[in-house]
Amino acid sequence: MNLENKILHISKGENGGLDVMVSRISNNLKSETLILHSQDKTNLYNKKEFIPCYKIGFEIIFPKIDKFFKFIKKLRGYPLIHVHLSNIIIFFMIPFLLGKKKVITFHKNFGMGYKELYSGEIMKLVAYGLYRSLAVPLYVNFSLLFFDKIIVLSKFQRDHLRRYALNKHFFMKKSKIIPNFIQDKNIVKRKAFSKDLSILYVGFLSKYKGVDDLIEISKDLEDTKLKFKFVGGPNSKIPSIKNRNILFTGEVPNRKINRYYDSSDFFILPSYSETFGVTILEAMSRGLVILASNLGPIKEYVKDGVNGYLFTPGDKKKIESILRGISSDKKLIEKMSRNNISLIKNYSESKIMVDYNNLYSELLCNEE
Repeated sequence: MNLENKILHISKGENGGLDVMVSRISNNLKSETLILHSQDKTNLYNKKEFIPCYKIGFEIIFPKIDKFFKFIKKLRGYPLIHVHLSNIIIFFMIPFLLGKKKVITFHKNFGMGYKELYSGEIMKLVAYGLYRSLAVPLYVNFSLLFFDKIIVLSKFQRDHLRRYALNKHFFMKKSKIIPNFIQDKNIVKRKAFSKDLSILYVGFLSKYKGVDDLIEISKDLEDTKLKFKFVGGPNSKIPSIKNRNILFTGEVPNRKINRYYDSSDFFILPSYSETFGVTILEAMSRGLVILASNLGPIKEYVKDGVNGYLFTPGDKKKIESILRGISSDKKLIEKMSRNNISLIKNYSESKIMVDYNNLYSELLCNEE
């Protein structure tokens, strides 16, 4: 089925992993994406429309009054709407989506891992508890009731969200696992390693990504030849850090990111919480060896000792121990690199987009 001009994607346009993925799906299908945010921050999409919205904190609440009718007109112009948000605004959308086919993807991790991150911080733990007990069940069951299909990114995420569904059998029937993917053109055939090994981190420089832990570890490793590169932003602590083994690049446009992967040997993601790390897939496609937290979703595509090394989030001693020992076996490093180049083909655009095409075609055929 020709899907061009039949699907409207709805996202928030922030240039993070979410919008990287939505733009890949949208651009592949020549679809349009509606950006709902307080400001338009992205240039990833070939076809997009920006609708400014009111926000409270991180929550997108409602379109600006003067753009409301434009918003409704857009929703009514497509037979299938694919929502990539888990914000309050989805509750206001539903009355205008009646009679249309509706898909929602849960890109959020819905609080997984925050208990460990905020250990000892009472108020944040209370807020986390309320979010897990009230907001998550609301989002899951609302989506189960009003959307035709729920897309999750991993088996672990599906099992996690299933616990909040009032009708677990219905949730399993309506949900479908479609993981994130990498563009085929970005998959290399072979990785060349440098003499002085370097460690790359790509993403937001935030506490929940484990960046504070990694900066502290890098200070303890100044006596080694390891070099650390941090690509991303922002973080108010960065200007005061002067370690000679650390480079902060700031934010880098997505089209230029491969030069940083290709000039690095290892990729590290010490996150406390992840849904499905797009940056890990990017690193795998360039043949880097992965060092990552042993979170449920990550363990589905990073195997300890096979294509990388896993550790418990926040275990700085273990991370440092891994980093001190990674250069001791060159043959093992090269084997892990080859394994990543082979494994990433399971997450290629040509493979995963078949699932999206089949899903959209099935929903639209049922409507006809």
